[in-house]
Amino acid sequence: MEKIFFADNHAEHNADFVFHQPHGHDCWLLILTKTPAMIQVNGQLKRYNKNHAVLFRPGQPIKYTACAESYINGWIRFNLNPSFFDLCPIEYGMPLHMADYIQCHQLTQLIAHEHAGGNSASSIYLLKALLMILNTNQTHEKRTVEDKLFNLRQEIECNPGFPWTATYMSSLVNLSEGYFHRMYKKMFGSSCIDDVIEMRLALARSLLTTRQMKINEIASQCGYKNGEHFCRQFRSRVGVSPQQYQGL
Repeated sequence: MEKIFFADNHAEHNADFVFHQPHGHDCWLLILTKTPAMIQVNGQLKRYNKNHAVLFRPGQPIKYTACAESYINGWIRFNLNPSFFDLCPIEYGMPLHMADYIQCHQLTQLIAHEHAGGNSASSIYLLKALLMILNTNQTHEKRTVEDKLFNLRQEIECNPGFPWTATYMSSLVNLSEGYFHRMYKKMFGSSCIDDVIEMRLALARSLLTTRQMKINEIASQCGYKNGEHFCRQFRSRVGVSPQQYQGL
């Protein structure tokens, strides 16, 4: 049965506010922040700026807290037909920045008003409209992230000898390091560090067969601080030493 249980557009809390449900609710929960907040993602509390929405599925652990002098959010507890989320999938438990945050907050206010007035059908209709807007925001955000990661991978391929680190790469695309790792592997099927190593070794194989260079010079050009590390990694991944590969 589709139903809204509670809806509030502007719930104000003090600086010591903590909401923690280790086993989640028996229904869906949507929160829309109006101030910065600490939100638990994958078991860790992380700070997010205002105007983020988070959808928690039934039974999903929930924790969010204030991280300033006050915390304000809108929130809705509800049940919808599961088929709705097949048509409008939203990543559960992952804060999503609301590009249309004014419209989202206005819709939440209307939902709360209609729910308080006993207008069930109207409030459900408005809730579905809100969730579809969030789904559109999510799709756009993912497309933007995918473009950034594709461009980053091209940059690594063009310059594998650069001292790439996961921290530096995540900062280039303006993502948290954990989210960067997940999205990179989801998109390319391997970790960012594995890609760096494979691209360095591809350059090394090319240099070993096309130029008369010393092993240490090749190692340095491929981004290795010393030849010994380069030789170990080359043998481990390629199956022969650089010297043997050069002689083939």
